[in-house]
Amino acid sequence: MEGADYDELWSDYVPTDILRLISSRLVAGDYFAFLAVCKRWRFESLSSPLPPPIHDSPSSPCLMTLNKETGIIESFHPVYNVINHKMDIPKLKGARIRSANANWLLVSHGNRGMFFFNPISNNIIELPDLLEDVENHFPSWTFSCSPDSSSSDCFVIGFENFGSPPAIYIIKVGESSWTYHDFYNEDGNKQGSFMLSGCHNPVFFKNNIVWIFGDKGNLGILNIKENSAVETPIWEFYGKYLPRRKRSSIRQSYLVEDADNGGILVDMQVVHLRFLIPATS
Repeated sequence: MEGADYDELWSDYVPTDILRLISSRLVAGDYFAFLAVCKRWRFESLSSPLPPPIHDSPSSPCLMTLNKETGIIESFHPVYNVINHKMDIPKLKGARIRSANANWLLVSHGNRGMFFFNPISNNIIELPDLLEDVENHFPSWTFSCSPDSSSSDCFVIGFENFGSPPAIYIIKVGESSWTYHDFYNEDGNKQGSFMLSGCHNPVFFKNNIVWIFGDKGNLGILNIKENSAVETPIWEFYGKYLPRRKRSSIRQSYLVEDADNGGILVDMQVVHLRFLIPATS
């Protein structure tokens, strides 16, 4: 406060026990911002910031990366900006993480192998190999819930990166084989106009409905029929295409579930182009 005497600062009247209670719950950057409020807060004998957690297994929240050459998983703690856990899992050598949900990772291996891995318990749940005539060139995967849940059925779905709309792989955990669904109508034409050309992030959003954001800026919703992987799911499409100029500036797009408000957020990575593109579409 410019021109104010230190003794007149509001911060001088906060009781020390309250300051210690607050500072004891702060971490990393928040703690140092707390110290920068005023001289008293900086030099008062307060509690130190919480140390980065050290666990025998990764804790939530954390971000995970997999080195497919070594099979080592690293857990990155976003609050402390540190790697707080490493695991060497031989089965993950040559594998790729496809999706994550409820402490489980959906992992692919080679052209046909698929399985679940839990980095908390190290449990593995095997899935049947993908079909021989349709190998794993599917870039976008998701699953509905914990695969070891006894209260609900877990569906796993992969989306092809071409087709309008894209074909899908689907299985209900516990079944012996995958089902491949293509979406031609009786006249041999594709249903709808919805494109996926890269890696997207489909989101299961209640009642066996999957939401996915298309390359052209519209929303695709896949409805699983009768709680069955064998029955052909139904596509629905919402929204208008973005103008071609805007679509060309989007490098990647992802959907994220908004747990607080019960909706869906769209995250788009935009590239600023250095040349003009005609606005006509």
